[in-house]
Formats: sequence, C-alpha cells, structure tokens
Amino acid sequence: MPKSPWIYTGDVNIEHGGQYLDLSGLDDFGTVEVVQITDLDSACGYEGATLIEKGTLNFPALSDVAKWNDILTTCGYRLENGNVLDGAGGIIDATSHEGNILRAESLLAYRGVEDAEQTTVAVGKGAPNYFRAWTLDRRLRGGTNLRNWIERNFL
Repeated sequence: MPKSPWIYTGDVNIEHGGQYLDLSGLDDFGTVEVVQITDLDSACGYEGATLIEKGTLNFPALSDVAKWNDILTTCGYRLENGNVLDGAGGIIDATSHEGNILRAESLLAYRGVEDAEQTTVAVGKGAPNYFRAWTLDRRLRGGTNLRNWIERNFL
C-alpha cells in the first residue's frame, strides 16, 4: 500500500480540531489540498457537531515577501531571506517540509479553505439536527472513530 501524502496537524483529539495537508501539489501548482476539522461546539456553541471542510490553499509566490509577512504574522512568524522566522529566534527554510507546513497553517488561519466542500457531522445522538444557521449533514453511529471516518471519506 502506498504511503499517504496527507499530514495531520492539530489537536491530538481530532474532535477538538485540526487539519490534514497534502503538500504534493505545491511545487508544480502552488496549491495544497486541505481537509480542515472544526469543533463547532467551541466555535459557535453547536454542541457535539464537527465541521469538515475539504478544499485547497493557493500559495502566493514566495517572492511576494510583503504578502507572506501579512499571512505569516497571523501565526507569529515572518519571512526574511527565504526563511520563516518565529519570535523565539527559530529559523526554518521556507521551502523545506517544515517551512511548507508552517506556511500552509498560516495561510489557513489567514484566509481559510478555498473552494471548500463543507460537511457537518455528529457522532451519536447528542447534537441537534439544526442549530442557528447550521444543519447536520450526517449523524454517525455512536462510538464511531471520527479520525478513521474522516480518513476513509475525505483523504
């Protein structure tokens, strides 16, 4: 079985949020595929519901330093001489694997998932079918492992 291109970053408990990133299109197309998981209870009070968004991140040219600094400051970083710098003196090559992850996470925080397909799910019977402007798209059987379900259905 081939190794998956998807990398998970986020909370150890996926129910609290995180994202999967596929960096394989970055070099050729300047895009990263993303699946973002948002705990809607924490975000807006929709108890027991989780938002899953699948879409892309379109990276600006690395030469656009001003734009990247706008994006990176969202997460406390900055771009200087082709490196991502954190506030504690850490330096990471912006085009390295780690640098690409930092740039993707910053871009996600800066403008969110582009062209996103959204699915709202709940595990078990706890979440109501409707909450404010939200409608539950899928109710999963109680005890379903959300991480495994997301990996089977979105990656």
